[in-house]
Amino acid sequence: MTEPKHSRRRVLSLMAAGAAAAFAPTARATPLRQWTGTALGADARITIAGVSSDEAESHVAACLAEVERLETVFSLYRSDSEISRLNRDGHLARPSPELRQLIDIALAVHRKTDGRFDPAVESIWHQRTTACDMASLQRTFEHLRSSAAEIVMPDGMTLTFNGIAQGFITDAVSALMRRRGLTRILIDMGETRTSDDTVSQRPWTIALPGNLGEFRIHNGALATSVAQTLELCPGKGIAHIVDPRTSKTPQHWQSVTVHHHSATWADALSTALFLAAPHEIADIGGRFPGVKVWAASQVHSPVVFAT
Repeated sequence: MTEPKHSRRRVLSLMAAGAAAAFAPTARATPLRQWTGTALGADARITIAGVSSDEAESHVAACLAEVERLETVFSLYRSDSEISRLNRDGHLARPSPELRQLIDIALAVHRKTDGRFDPAVESIWHQRTTACDMASLQRTFEHLRSSAAEIVMPDGMTLTFNGIAQGFITDAVSALMRRRGLTRILIDMGETRTSDDTVSQRPWTIALPGNLGEFRIHNGALATSVAQTLELCPGKGIAHIVDPRTSKTPQHWQSVTVHHHSATWADALSTALFLAAPHEIADIGGRFPGVKVWAASQVHSPVVFAT
């Protein structure tokens, strides 16, 4: 689905204060510098522990440059991005390594979730006549051809990486911060990743949606999918997350949260598992080693499992 046209304004607010309650470290008081803004149309946050304000500004500036670079690859909002040009022309010569890497990961998740995760779902949105009149998906992600020389799509296919690119950018920014020598950080570019080598400190505590408590984490990523954030046709059960196989939004879960060492994989899996029925979710999630899943519902009993 086309990403919302949120403001491109980014506000730098670096503060020697505690992180927001949802991301509060449980250690004794540690100076935290925090930036908030947007990335790929979503709220974003960078929290750094144990640095001065000047150091934090330098690190944040480097991170924002990386976000800007990756938005030129993945953003549907930018007409000059690689994904926008691919969707417009049906092919893209000399794609960036990042785009090809994300395609490879997306294809792996697509296959292991029996087609529940499919970036070609964007085609459904392009072909609809109204929010309540959704076409079926004619060509799946399997029909894409990708090489270092060119990416080629069949006629009528368009792609979105909104169900995975935020996680990819979160991982990329986290890796950049690590290269810059930072050891205690929390990155949220639409999905959340923490990194913490200070084992003497207590972990970050992150509140889980759906009244499922809190999760304490030193290193790793969390991603959550919640369809009710944008209901497009409630009468027909269509929200901003639709099953590419049915063009409908299943009513199984209020939210699905996935923990994985990679925000990229967690992001894609939270999208796919949101579409899984209660009797399917553990089986599909179990195909991915190192995953923990929390699924909350008003109808079904909560599901929590780890692989």
